[in-house]
Amino acid sequence: MKKLLYISAIAFLCACAPQSYYQLYKVSTNGLEQKNNCLTFENEHCIVSYNLWGESGDLSFLLYNKTDKDMFVIMPQSFFIQNGIAYDYYTNAIHISRLVVQSGKATSYANSYASIFGNSTLGIGRAATYAEAATAENSTTTKEMAVICIPPRAAKSFNGFQLIADAYKDCDDYEFNYPKKVSDFITYEKDDSPWKFRNRIAYTFDETNQTCEYIENELWVSYLQNYYYSEMEKRIKATTCETNYSTTTTIILNEAPNAFYNSYKKTAGATKSSTPINLEGGNDEVYSIRRR
Repeated sequence: MKKLLYISAIAFLCACAPQSYYQLYKVSTNGLEQKNNCLTFENEHCIVSYNLWGESGDLSFLLYNKTDKDMFVIMPQSFFIQNGIAYDYYTNAIHISRLVVQSGKATSYANSYASIFGNSTLGIGRAATYAEAATAENSTTTKEMAVICIPPRAAKSFNGFQLIADAYKDCDDYEFNYPKKVSDFITYEKDDSPWKFRNRIAYTFDETNQTCEYIENELWVSYLQNYYYSEMEKRIKATTCETNYSTTTTIILNEAPNAFYNSYKKTAGATKSSTPINLEGGNDEVYSIRRR
């Protein structure tokens, strides 16, 4: 009897828990090729590489200088543009990073930081060890650079913007919003896509910045589909080389450099006959912009 009550309680809790879903987006482009797990643009001067995969999409990029001269990226003239609205890469911001070292905690923090880089000789590691018996704070102030130099035959990475902050819903289609497995898909042409993006990069090889070249990569959402969480998640065993220890982790399926996703939940009480409720986070801020 107790076992039956336990099973019934678990079933009740599972039924009441919000159900999870994923919205998958695929992007089409002008002038970008898909290779080496990246979307790439190339001209006589440089190679720009993107991989959009992740929650909300990520337009960060790697810029490689093909030439034998210094390449100068002009940040005040470089922009992320969504549906015709331009967002600045350069904001003249000042970033302050702080490291607090406290007794009993400093060593573990510093060592874990150093292990990321495989280098135990980092200054951070030495400072933390020295200050184990005390409390101290080290601050580093960094000002954004208006011009970023990339040396010959080298690359630099640039933090980009998220593409779509929240999942889209169709107020007239409950089955599309909350499929049992996979919804019907929606396709868009460039002209009718609700999400269009451009990434504009200004650069020069002239230190005086008198003449500029421009790259403008254009992308748009061309495919949209919703999945029940079990159709997008897969549990796998991962083994670390150092310890040969296996752990179980969850991966998101359908990964591709021209794809990304948003996760959302169905709030308790939503039914086919009720007015479809907003997906988690709502739809009002679907064009909200956040820098990575």
